[in-house]
Parts: sequence; C-alpha cells; structure tokens
Amino acid sequence: MQLLKNPDIAGKEYQEGEQLGFWNVREYVLFRDGHVCHHCYGRSKDPVLNVHHLESRRTGGDSPGNLITLCETCHKALHRGEITLKAKRGQSFRAEAFMGIMRWEVLNRLKASHPELEVNNTYGYWTKHARIANGIAKSHCADAFCIA
Repeated sequence: MQLLKNPDIAGKEYQEGEQLGFWNVREYVLFRDGHVCHHCYGRSKDPVLNVHHLESRRTGGDSPGNLITLCETCHKALHRGEITLKAKRGQSFRAEAFMGIMRWEVLNRLKASHPELEVNNTYGYWTKHARIANGIAKSHCADAFCIA
C-alpha cells in the first residue's frame, strides 16, 4: 500500500511509514491534526480530544485515513445527530488489498480450467517495457494490448 501512496518509495522507507515514532494510531492522528478539533477548530474550548472513525471501524478500519480528531463537545453532538462533518474518509486500498490476496487464486483457477491455453502472470514493468518498445502511449487499453 505504501507504494500506491508514494511511487518513489525505496529501501528502508518501506519500514518507516507515516506513523514511525508514534506509540499508536491515536497519537499519530492527534499529531497529524495538530491537536485541534476538525469541526469547531478549538472554538468550544473543550480540552478533551477524541479520535473519531469517519466510517465505522467494522467497514472502514483503523487506518489514519478513516480517523479524525474531534473535541468531546463536537464528538457527543455528532453522535446525537446535532452536527454533521464535512470531512470525508481518506483513500481506501480495499480493492488493491483484495487483488493482492486473490490474484494467485484467480491465476491458478484460470490455468486449471483452461489447460490448453498458456496462462501466465505478468508485472507492470514488463508491460511498460513492451509499451515503450512498441512506441505506444500510456493508457489502460494500451497496457491491456501489450500484455495480450
């Protein structure tokens, strides 16, 4: 997932994610948000801060992109339905994670169901090489053509 967030990542940077140096996700989110409520921006003067899930933890998880800092006053008002938040959930990598898990199963089932066909796995750098070698501009259709 880090490569999707930062295409230039390399080496030890994989081990040094955005939460490096923080005790837990809550501490990171509070720091990221400047220890300020993202609804009232401190106008309530409430010193108690909560980390709120934008999408339920069950469906949205505990990633920082699904969390936001709210003061106790705004947090309670939100749960009573008195206020609504403008903030939206950050980027989700649910589809990418699913494909990372399922790709080998799909490949193996395809090979088993069509033994008469040559079915192989491919990688983006192979596709890129084929596209550049053939002087084809980058597009999803062009990439599909290059690996076919």
